[in-house]
Amino acid sequence: MLKQFALKLDRALLAACGVFAKLGSLFLMVIMLVTVCDVVLRRFRSGVPGAVEIVEYAMALVAFLSIGYIQASKRNITTALLYDRLPAPCRAFIDVVGSLAVLALYGALTYATVLQTAYLFRVKETSSVLGIPKYPFVGATALGFGLLSAVLLADFLVVLAKLGSKDDRG
Repeated sequence: MLKQFALKLDRALLAACGVFAKLGSLFLMVIMLVTVCDVVLRRFRSGVPGAVEIVEYAMALVAFLSIGYIQASKRNITTALLYDRLPAPCRAFIDVVGSLAVLALYGALTYATVLQTAYLFRVKETSSVLGIPKYPFVGATALGFGLLSAVLLADFLVVLAKLGSKDDRG
């Protein structure tokens, strides 16, 4: 029952993370457009004012809106040179401890970025050149970390469900 719930949660999170990853891809196009315009305009007179700020903020959106999708789609880089040779109980222990540690880390990062977003909103901090408020971008970072944390929770539930089943492969 736990495994079924975890797999359904994983599928739902994959869909949600996919939407945000596509949104991140749109910001990648913004980066390309701003960069091309900046280069072309520098040829004639001066570049796009605040192009560096726009690219910096858009890059944060590209990275953090997509981070949950990478984990949900299981496309992250893994190394299993030693892991595959360990006995099943050792692998299970590593899976539980590793999943729990990563979940705790990204849960803490999510909490910290939510607090930072609230702080930046309160103090109304803006960028130096264009005066763009910083809190939406830190908020997007918190959203990305939150989605990643939710995916890691689903992964942890799958690991726990594997412990309860007789089949080691899940």
